[in-house]
Amino acid sequence: MKNKLLLALIVCVLGMGEGVFAQSGLASLFDSGASKQDGPAKPTLIDSDTMDMDINNNIAIFIGDVIVDSAKLHITCQRMEMYMEEVEINGKKKKELREIHCFENREGKLNANDPTDERVVIIRHISKEEVEEKGKQKSFSGKAVYNVRSGEIVLTDEPIMIQGINEIHGSQITIWRDSEVMNVRDGHIRYIDPEESE
Repeated sequence: MKNKLLLALIVCVLGMGEGVFAQSGLASLFDSGASKQDGPAKPTLIDSDTMDMDINNNIAIFIGDVIVDSAKLHITCQRMEMYMEEVEINGKKKKELREIHCFENREGKLNANDPTDERVVIIRHISKEEVEEKGKQKSFSGKAVYNVRSGEIVLTDEPIMIQGINEIHGSQITIWRDSEVMNVRDGHIRYIDPEESE
């Protein structure tokens, strides 16, 4: 519960409950396009050892055992940087979440070979039927950059995508939040036909 309470307190103190985070989509960070018939969007919860927010400079940095949980994705990393931008909506200036960077180490450096480094892990929440048909979906990388508007997630630093028992490796893997489409640079696939593996 390290920073969950602190984040809620900061949001309330700065008067942003309906402001920066709610307008930016942070209330349900990864859950675009949820229809009203699906019910209220699940809030995104972020937990970390430390959190620094600089609203004037449009950045929030979470460091140490960062865990992000939303309805569509579960992310773990050692450092997460959230970048916002000021936009005008209906004649009012508001801050909107633009991009999120996740790193395997606390300094935000690639290939630091620090023994405390832990890969950025992203697990996509899918239905039980999809899990039974295709297997769980997860990725491992040294860095992940998420473009909130487009839903594009770019994985670098020896990324691996896993679905069930199949793996895709590459120098860069790009996936999209609401799609089964992916782009792999310098890739190779380890595929096992489910019917042959039985």
